[in-house]
Amino acid sequence: MRRVGLAALAGLMLATGGGAQERALSPGQLRAEAARALQLGRPQVALSYAQALVARDGEDFDAQLLRARSARDLSVFDEARAGAAAARRLAEGDEQRFAAALVSAQVAASQGHHMIGQLRLRQAIEAAPSPALRKVAERDFYYVRARNPWGVNLSFSVAPVSNINNGSKKTTGTYELPFFGVVEAELQGSAVALSGTEVKGGLNLRYRLKETDMRHQTDLLLTLSQADYTLSEDAKDKAPGAEGSDFAFGLAQLGLAHRGLSGAPQRPYQVMLAAGRTWYGGDPYTSYVDGTAVQGFALGQGRMVQLSAGLRQQEAESTATADATSWRAGAGWRQTLGAGHDLTLDLTRLASQSDAASLDYAGWSAAAGLRLAEPVLGLGIEFGLTAGRKDFSSGPVAGEQRSDHSFGAEITAEIRQLDYYGFLPTVTVSGQRVESDFGQYDADELGLRLGLRSAF
Repeated sequence: MRRVGLAALAGLMLATGGGAQERALSPGQLRAEAARALQLGRPQVALSYAQALVARDGEDFDAQLLRARSARDLSVFDEARAGAAAARRLAEGDEQRFAAALVSAQVAASQGHHMIGQLRLRQAIEAAPSPALRKVAERDFYYVRARNPWGVNLSFSVAPVSNINNGSKKTTGTYELPFFGVVEAELQGSAVALSGTEVKGGLNLRYRLKETDMRHQTDLLLTLSQADYTLSEDAKDKAPGAEGSDFAFGLAQLGLAHRGLSGAPQRPYQVMLAAGRTWYGGDPYTSYVDGTAVQGFALGQGRMVQLSAGLRQQEAESTATADATSWRAGAGWRQTLGAGHDLTLDLTRLASQSDAASLDYAGWSAAAGLRLAEPVLGLGIEFGLTAGRKDFSSGPVAGEQRSDHSFGAEITAEIRQLDYYGFLPTVTVSGQRVESDFGQYDADELGLRLGLRSAF
């Protein structure tokens, strides 16, 4: 009853000219009173005034904005959505578009529609008329995302690559053949490196099954990825019978992960169990079950040590591979440097045993990464280096061990000047080399990858 009475009173105040004892409020004055009522925590009064303004002029942007804000505070969501939609329709200029998107996000998030809220906040970020207001929208985005049980991450990239088939860079390889012994044979077709173009897409989907507090949560995870290839003219000449689809690689994985924080100082941990399947050339390749555990130890001043262990049981679905059991154990260092740069260092020990002795190995890998705190010429810069070694149980020649050494480097640039709705185009230049005791396993790969990632 009170709301109806106030709305009627406000309408009379707008319609009458006033007398000696009372003065009609102008639309501008009524807007100011509505805004003041919101600030004083009186959304019922603010909504009544806003409704009177809307009844007078449905094209009044400020009135629709006040209507949405006050109705949202009162949990009158039909009214709030109507006001927010009208505000978005009427908005002109960055300031109004920012305000309309922000209040729309607040309305959606208050109803539990977190995905819509995140979308509206990206619109607010895009329209933000100043860096300070952009930070307000980004802060709200993080807040809504943290409370959203659903999480979606899409990825897409296009890259010309020099070795899509992991072929040899050499023209000959060493083999041991019956009756002929050890020979140097010429490598042909898909045994040599074939160049082409890679188109890769991926989807990571998360659903939070349980959250006791912000320190512990259990998630259901789905990962899908597909890499397709087109051969270059040079590759077609080297391997006339090959097609790019012969080297397509797909993956589907379903996982369950639990993460949390324990102790003081904080010790973040995560355990994950996943089952997946891969396809190569369009045909089933492997299926697997994988378990991983990671324990972190915060050392203060932006430093953290991580210990990890993992075990994978693989079942072959193609004659090109074999059933295998592999394990890995690693240690990592995370540190924020004085200037705000993020440094990561990882060392991993790994081994695999399978039904095929030529696929059994033991080895190690090392990785280092550096993300610069400040942009360089407007570009966000990341560097990465990798090195590793695998010692195989047997090689192509009896009595001679096979060892492969790998080295890699890449640099990724985020083009921040082309930020659109919080998404950034990226350019990655990468190179990798494998040097083996046997020439057929030597390989080089160079790539220039164009991608897209979220800025937050």
